[in-house]
Amino acid sequence: MQLVQDIRERASIVWQSRRVGDFRHVRRRSLLVIGAVILALAAVTYVVGSFSRTAAEVDSATSVAVVTVRQQQGYAIGENYVGRVEARRESELGFELGGRIANILVDDGDEFRRGQPLAALDTQRLRARRAELVGRLSQARADLALASATADRTQRLFDAVSGAVSQQQLDEARFTRGARAASVQAIVAQIGAVDVDIAKSVIRAPFDGIVVLRHSDEGEVVATGPAVLSVVEREAPQARIGVSGAALQQLTPGELYSLSVDGRRFEATLESLAPARSARTRTVDALFTLPAEIGEIRSGDLATLALESDESETGFWLPLSALTESRRGLWAAYAAVTNNQGTMRAVRRELELLHQSDGRAFVRGTIRDGDRIVVEGVHRLTPNAEIMIVGPDAGDS
Repeated sequence: MQLVQDIRERASIVWQSRRVGDFRHVRRRSLLVIGAVILALAAVTYVVGSFSRTAAEVDSATSVAVVTVRQQQGYAIGENYVGRVEARRESELGFELGGRIANILVDDGDEFRRGQPLAALDTQRLRARRAELVGRLSQARADLALASATADRTQRLFDAVSGAVSQQQLDEARFTRGARAASVQAIVAQIGAVDVDIAKSVIRAPFDGIVVLRHSDEGEVVATGPAVLSVVEREAPQARIGVSGAALQQLTPGELYSLSVDGRRFEATLESLAPARSARTRTVDALFTLPAEIGEIRSGDLATLALESDESETGFWLPLSALTESRRGLWAAYAAVTNNQGTMRAVRRELELLHQSDGRAFVRGTIRDGDRIVVEGVHRLTPNAEIMIVGPDAGDS
């Protein structure tokens, strides 16, 4: 706009000069101005053209992000082994006798102590039987007392007066006393058996624990054996985890290992390794004791054991985003290389993938230590494509 304004002013001067008669002087000055304008326009055209060519060259290069890789001498393989939490002891409690349930003293989730009554049968019939036996016992003891007195008198007569009592009579008195004593012992044993049945009509806790499930209610008639209550021991639950392969060599009974149960970490003690493999899974059961109680964690929860083993192999760690498929099961990546003309190109590197973990891959192949490997925009590249690095180098990988 300034150039146009200058031209207009110069043209006005020329017109005025012609009117006053100084046409030669004005013409010379006008030619100088027009020449200056032409030079300025040429300079602007050159600058704009140069800028356009530079922008075109930049647009032709693909923008990529890179990471500088460093050679590694190995990698660690992490493996997770999953098992289940189980109570140290689990029991299905039932009555040893059949009968009608009189009381169930606990419910699902209730805690109890060893020896605590949990459920009881109606013992009315057993107590009536015991009362009957007690009466028979009294009678048997009276009979025994009479038989003993008779045997003693017979013995004295036999010893004092010859022929007053025969040997047969003496033997009968003695054996009658023995029979009465045996009857007393039998009835006492029967009373003891009834007392045992009465005791067994009550389910008592075999250990400190928690009721998992109540199967029956009062008034129900149950047979011998079926479970009335399912209970588990509360203290020191265990985790049973099947472990296979070389990981077994990392396990030592008595040592502490980190287990994850329901998102919580526990330092569990390895109690033992099973002496035989599972026929179905070909694993060996490792039994861990957890520093917790049933209630904090639950029987049946999944427990995870994480173990790592070191593999000696020379290679490089790369982000998975740096890899692209190649031929014959191989993979490839692109290295950012500057050629002799100073242009940066994407050079294809063939790779073998050895291990993958946490969004990274451990590879070996034609990569060299210190290479800058493209980690973003790989899908837009072809071999020897011109590239331009954007953003900072992600650093050593």
